[in-house]
Amino acid sequence: MTIGMGLVKAIVVVLVVIVSVSGALAQALPGGFAYLSDVDPTILQDIRYAGANNFVGRPLAGYGARECVVKREVGLALKAIQRELVTLKLSLKMFDCYRPERAVADMVAWAENGRETTAEHRYNPAFRKADLFRLGYIATHSQHSTGAALDLTLVDLTADNSAAFDPTKAYADCTAPVEARAPEGSVDMGTGYDCSDVKAHTASSLITPAQRRWRNLLVAAMARQGFANYSKEWWHFSLPGAGAQAYDFPIARRLHSQPTRSSTNPLRFGTSICSRSTGRWLTLSRPTAARRRRKNCRSSASIGVRPRWRNEAGSPTRTHRSCGRSTPTATVVTKSSSIRPITS
Repeated sequence: MTIGMGLVKAIVVVLVVIVSVSGALAQALPGGFAYLSDVDPTILQDIRYAGANNFVGRPLAGYGARECVVKREVGLALKAIQRELVTLKLSLKMFDCYRPERAVADMVAWAENGRETTAEHRYNPAFRKADLFRLGYIATHSQHSTGAALDLTLVDLTADNSAAFDPTKAYADCTAPVEARAPEGSVDMGTGYDCSDVKAHTASSLITPAQRRWRNLLVAAMARQGFANYSKEWWHFSLPGAGAQAYDFPIARRLHSQPTRSSTNPLRFGTSICSRSTGRWLTLSRPTAARRRRKNCRSSASIGVRPRWRNEAGSPTRTHRSCGRSTPTATVVTKSSSIRPITS
């Protein structure tokens, strides 16, 4: 009996070790890479190639999780930009970061398959997808695979960003007015993300003055941290010198999350959560909280739990409707009080 119990205990220990090692391997990143949510969890993420809301209409090869992976120095630069933008009640929103080489090959195969659906044509309304190579919108090699290139936009944290993409809806093409094209929960840059069209060129003259100001604001904020913009895509930036070698490791789901607001705080009834896709605080009802616990943060929008801030006197603070901003119950005037975001 004693021998039997000892054997069972030994087997249990071995299994625990195996599971732990497997989890560690699944989460391991090559040297110099980091999860952006570990560097700055306040930056919004909508990793489009991990789902169906993209020009291919399905997840790309290698995108096993909706995670932004970057070179650490790139992440730190983004954190500095986010710190500046929050004073304007704005946030960065990531569409794509590190891209495995297998995903690049997947894009190339899609572009050469000789088929084109109406939904796909929304992303290149003026020409065929076979022309994407010739016009410089798709290449057989991508800077994204080095971890130094990014696709991103700006979010106005005071706006209603709750509109969600509906895969069953027939949206207008990516150059249409913002009300007609697929919602992205961000400011109006004049075209949708991944729009292969001259209107998406950063310096295009086909956009409105308000759209021009948003593009200029994004380019200027990124440039202050050393990022360079790709002239044919207002959303694409890279950090020179941050990456040279291309990688092909997959973006895998993390089995054991790093300490974040979503993993260190249980989602109970009445908990306020910040949606990374919309940038808005939500208060959970009992059924919603139960669903969130069951999903264990595996939904399309990553979430974070609002901390209970207190001022120096120990009294509770009042949190604004937009995420990441809180002020004590007493009126407080800060340097950022006079700053206003651009309005269209």
